[in-house]
Amino acid sequence: MVKRDVMTRHDVPDAALRVIYNGVDLERFHPCRRETEGRRVRREAGLEDGQRVALFLGTGYARKGLDRALRAFAVAAASRPELRLLVVGYDSGRATFEREATRLGVAPRVRFLGGRRDAEACYAAADLYVLPTRYDPFASSTLEALASGLPVVTTATNGASELLSLAAGSVLADPDDPAELAAALLRWSEPSRARDSASAARALAERHPESRTVGESAALLEEVGAETRAAGAAR
Repeated sequence: MVKRDVMTRHDVPDAALRVIYNGVDLERFHPCRRETEGRRVRREAGLEDGQRVALFLGTGYARKGLDRALRAFAVAAASRPELRLLVVGYDSGRATFEREATRLGVAPRVRFLGGRRDAEACYAAADLYVLPTRYDPFASSTLEALASGLPVVTTATNGASELLSLAAGSVLADPDDPAELAAALLRWSEPSRARDSASAARALAERHPESRTVGESAALLEEVGAETRAAGAAR
C-alpha cells in the first residue's frame, strides 16, 4: 500500500522500491497465553466465561476507527447478547467515545481499559481483533493478533491487510457501513469459526517473524552499500 502511494505521489518506478513487511515477536504473542494472562485480563474486566470478546487495541481512537467499531458493535450486540467489546489504548478523548457507547446503548457491554503495557495479555483475553482504521501504513497489531491466534477484521487502508487470508479474517469493502462490519464481527465471533481460524491465523503470523524483517532489512542495506561503494570506485 505504501509502495503504491510512493509510486503515485513521487513518480518513483516500481523497480526502485522494495517492500519489507513488519515482523512480530512470536514468543511474546502466542495462543498459549489464553489460559493464564488472558483469563487474568478477563477477570479484571469483569468478563464472564462464555462471553465472546472483540478486542480493539490502538492509540488514537479516531484514526484507528473506534467510532466505526462502536456503531457496528451496537448492531451486532443486538443479535448476540454474549458479545463484548474490549477497548485498549491511550487516547485523550476517551470520554467522548465512552459517551458514544452510552448513546448507542452498549456501554454495559463495552470495557475501556485505557493504555496498558501488556498487549499480549489483552489479545489472549479476546476471541477476535477488530481494527477498522482510517489509515495505517502497517498496523503491527494485525500481526500481533494473528500470532495470538485471533482472526482479524480490518480495512484496506491498513497496509497489513494485504497479508490476510480468508481463513484468518476479513478486509472490509466499506468500513463506514455498520452492517458490513457488524456482519464480520458476528461471523468471526462464532465459537466454531474462531476455533478453526486460530491455527490459520498463527500460521500466517509465523511467516513474518521479527528475524525475517531484520534479515531482509540488513540484506537490503548491504546491497545498497555495495552499490554505493562500486559507484564510488568507478568515479
